[in-house]
Amino acid sequence: MAQLTPQDAAARIEKYASKGLLKQGGWRGTTKCGEAACLLGAIDPSIKSIMDCPSSVMPCWMAAAVVSMFDGAPINQANPLGLKFAAALRNGRTDNDMRDRWLAGVAERACEAGRPRGNTPAYWPEIEKSCVQIAEMLRDENRDPGTLRGATVASTGWSSMASMGWSSMELPRYTYAEWGARSAYAVAETVEAASQGDVAKAVRAASQAAESAALVADESGGAASSSMFLANFIALITEMTR
Repeated sequence: MAQLTPQDAAARIEKYASKGLLKQGGWRGTTKCGEAACLLGAIDPSIKSIMDCPSSVMPCWMAAAVVSMFDGAPINQANPLGLKFAAALRNGRTDNDMRDRWLAGVAERACEAGRPRGNTPAYWPEIEKSCVQIAEMLRDENRDPGTLRGATVASTGWSSMASMGWSSMELPRYTYAEWGARSAYAVAETVEAASQGDVAKAVRAASQAAESAALVADESGGAASSSMFLANFIALITEMTR
């Protein structure tokens, strides 16, 4: 694959989206309207996994999050989202400051969606505190990396406690708290892994952050919420163009 720029990638995504040929849930496919591709697959036929996406186009953590959010968004939003993302990719930013602002918002939305309905379990205030702390630190350019790691560990612990509350059959709604804590943990882990150059870990964490946030919003306790995937994707596009 020749060296690609964000502008090259944007043009290729727009080509598919303008014809209604962006697809969810798979890399490529054939439809009655022509050859279809997912958001990353539209960039180049050689892209068959997240790790294949060129770093010259976007960092791997973003590629992972984009795949999760694009596949989880409402079906009728696939091509409009593709056009919006292409415009942001062409003219926007994909640096660490943008990443941290977006991830802070992911943690906050997960926390808000995960707030227990009705009776509040004893451990919820600490989960909320961890989520808020992580979001605040991500927006602080002068933060201490060690403090962020501490908040990550705390969020992990409260996620486990929320999980135990659910598995002991307290109330099904406590699963929302669990997913909220897991999303905040994955948010912090994305930043930590990226700063350490651990690309594979950053990819997994970014994907988990987006998916856990969507599971928080799903009130049936089953499939991930397409509305949360959409909200986080729109937020990413907004932060790219700030």
